[in-house]
Amino acid sequence: GYSTTMITGNPNSAFNNLARGFQEVHRLYRTSEGKKRVGVTLATDFEAPIREWIATPRAEPFFLYVHSVQPHEPYDVAPEEFYRDLVPGYDGLLDGTIHNIRRHVKSKREASAEDLQHLLALYEGNLRYADSVLGDLLEILRKSGLLESSILVVTSDHGESLGERGRFGHGNNIHRETTSIPLLIRLPTHFDVTGRMSLPFGTVDIMPTALDFVGVSGPAGRWGRSQLPRLGGPNAAEWPRPLPSWAGGGTAASVAVFGADCKYTFDSRYGQESLFTFEEQEDGEDIRSQRPVTFDYLAFTSLTAGTPISVDAAAPEAEEIDADTLEALRALGY
Repeated sequence: GYSTTMITGNPNSAFNNLARGFQEVHRLYRTSEGKKRVGVTLATDFEAPIREWIATPRAEPFFLYVHSVQPHEPYDVAPEEFYRDLVPGYDGLLDGTIHNIRRHVKSKREASAEDLQHLLALYEGNLRYADSVLGDLLEILRKSGLLESSILVVTSDHGESLGERGRFGHGNNIHRETTSIPLLIRLPTHFDVTGRMSLPFGTVDIMPTALDFVGVSGPAGRWGRSQLPRLGGPNAAEWPRPLPSWAGGGTAASVAVFGADCKYTFDSRYGQESLFTFEEQEDGEDIRSQRPVTFDYLAFTSLTAGTPISVDAAAPEAEEIDADTLEALRALGY
């Protein structure tokens, strides 16, 4: 009974059958802007399509999925006013574009303290840009009168390593820089729920929680759980519940499992296993010898955890990727 729409600037969210169930899919890929090659959709590109979509009358309730690219790399695409932290006169290795970062950083070349400071400032500016546009989109919802009758969820698919532990980018590690992400849920006032939760909450939990808010039953066999009961306070019966996270693939895979106030990690490249407290994670000491039962439990879970496919899901079909989508994927480093 819901009208469903996806507006995305990231090709990964619109193919591989991830767009199934959406009645409308708006792809905002761009590969150039005049003579300047941009390669990625800008956050401001979403404003006009969203204004137009909101202005369209519809009788049924709606689910709108908006997938912005920023602050994903490249980090140098935001308007100049957002880069106020850049050091004047920087002439080092890094300029924030994907190919530059790969050439000078991901290829294991040493980055100086000045290079890292510049990269952090670029990322911060790109993040400010995304945050500013999100504020503009909220204002569009507010002026339309929809904000107070809508559930708003803001999150990310991953974090970003910016030199911590010698890593850069994402998809190559399961450290806290890439697995700890923002999750903000704004509810209409009649829910009378406010506050902050510090217990682990997986992205797999977002869908069943959102469905629970609106009284819709979800598919069977899902890995995630509705966290609505915990919004009034921690529910001890939910734990320990392991939450897995993966990075890489093939012979270079890494896995982390969160649970029982700890984080278990395994890096297949070195055959190294560790156990950290959830609060400190990789910044703390390995406590596997102090918590052997927790270590064994989470280590076993890392071998068996997976995301079951819903019994209601249709078999995925192979998709052909057109030239524009391929170009947009390359622009994002895929």
